[in-house]
Amino acid sequence: MVGFVARSVVLLMVCGACGPGQAPPAFYLDISDLYGPTVNVTLNGQVVGTLMCGGDVRLAPGTALPALPWDVSIVEQTGTTIWRSHETGTNGWRHLTTLGDDVDMQDWTMPTPAGFLPGTCPP
Repeated sequence: MVGFVARSVVLLMVCGACGPGQAPPAFYLDISDLYGPTVNVTLNGQVVGTLMCGGDVRLAPGTALPALPWDVSIVEQTGTTIWRSHETGTNGWRHLTTLGDDVDMQDWTMPTPAGFLPGTCPP
């Protein structure tokens, strides 16, 4: 029962902006920049966001973004690509975290609230 309640609370948090009876999207991609440097997020070759240390973005199909599949890259301001993936949406919900020049990927079995990871940014 506790697991059910926790899942219900998380679904409510994710879908707070959804209309009545709407479920969260079947797929989204969260990207958080915890430790810098500033990065650009590209989707199918187009920059869709710039993240500075401590920033995050949630990408979901049908929210002014093209339908899946997506070719996603995370690119430092120097032009160095630190992550590249082909997203088809079949893996559920995905969270990428930039950790300096590295990226950590986690797939989730249930939706999570956006922007929940605290970062440590250099002064």
